[in-house]
Amino acid sequence: MYDGPSRALELLTLGGGLPTGYGAGVPALEAYGKVIRESLGRHFPDPPRLITEPGRYLPAEAGMMRSEAVLVTPSPRRRGRW
Repeated sequence: MYDGPSRALELLTLGGGLPTGYGAGVPALEAYGKVIRESLGRHFPDPPRLITEPGRYLPAEAGMMRSEAVLVTPSPRRRGRW
């Protein structure tokens, strides 16, 4: 029979990064934090330390560039274009 974990989880790493609001429909950072805190509290009586990757969330608003390709050169060494 399973009686629970044999020892407490000390560290939990959440990979994948957080999304950014390039468009509509992306939840606020606080919403992610709330869901993560609630889930940790529900599943771990003594919640572990948490590491998360910010992903595009941090640099996304730093700048954006609009460009247009004016010339596409086929590459003889590759299938497709570069």
